[in-house]
Amino acid sequence: MKKNLVLTHKFLLTEPQPGLQVHASTVTTTCEGDPLVGWFVGPHEGHPSTTIAVKRGKNPPTFPCLNHTEAQWNPVLMRVEDQSLWLFYKQGNSIERWKTWVVVSHDDGRTWSEPRELVPADESGGRGPIRQSPIIKDRRWIAAGSVENWTAARWDCFVDISDDRGHTWQQHMIPLDHSVLDGAGCIQPTITPGREHAFVMLARSTQGHVFRSTSDDGCHWSPLIPTSLPNNNSGIAALADSQGTLWCAHNLSTSNWGARSTLAMSSSDDDGETWTTELIIEKHASGSTGRPRSVSEHGVITDGVGEYSYPAMLCVGNELWVTYSWQRQAIALARLSMETSPEA
Repeated sequence: MKKNLVLTHKFLLTEPQPGLQVHASTVTTTCEGDPLVGWFVGPHEGHPSTTIAVKRGKNPPTFPCLNHTEAQWNPVLMRVEDQSLWLFYKQGNSIERWKTWVVVSHDDGRTWSEPRELVPADESGGRGPIRQSPIIKDRRWIAAGSVENWTAARWDCFVDISDDRGHTWQQHMIPLDHSVLDGAGCIQPTITPGREHAFVMLARSTQGHVFRSTSDDGCHWSPLIPTSLPNNNSGIAALADSQGTLWCAHNLSTSNWGARSTLAMSSSDDDGETWTTELIIEKHASGSTGRPRSVSEHGVITDGVGEYSYPAMLCVGNELWVTYSWQRQAIALARLSMETSPEA
């Protein structure tokens, strides 16, 4: 049977916020099955007042981590075994100096604990998850992370593993041959279960394509190598459905820091070795490309016009829910129905 994607719903979760930038969503569900979405909002990336927002269903956003003097970035929501919610996020005015913080909710995201540092005294640039909720397998938490050294122009991915429900973490770096690259490398990986391998990693890169690695235990990984999947050095989202098909939401440009004006969904039935573009989620109608004006260790500077980027994704029944940045003014939610039909 062949799976066909149908875009059934697409809407903004909040009204556009001119003058503020809204970016880097994360998505799960409430216990009632409504969308539970987080993002960061503020004047621009790296601004000290930029903070994390969380929205439950149709309720207005709340701000669980307001007591801070440094920029907040890249929230990641995670539902754990006891049904509590963890919210990981980065904090720091420059990417190289990020630290990962976490708050926990025991009432489905209505209230949150005081923030604590995920790995106390860490100076590596952030531990734990960077974009995607950790995978839980046999009580082990496996988080995909990355570090960005802008001074040396070297980016690398890692996994952080916790066997004690997030109290301590062991870091495992992902091999990458930097000698064959003409850019900084790979960051912001995602991890999915595989068919031939226990885990498949896909990562954003400076090389024009998504890179891939595999593992049979979560600790030891093959070297990251390029796939055919286009990447513009912007965030991706990936998951495996119940049949083992991999789905990846991504932009279509292959230029480093390239256009973010078209957001697509692609699929793979061979653990990410080959890909087919299935559907365009969003495409800007005019000539604006959503390409960043400038980039640095303090983040991206952009007006956001024409930008549809940084997807997060969740499988809910026979639907894929994709949240993404809508021109940096709001977070959009697209619902894609996975319908099956006989093979031709």
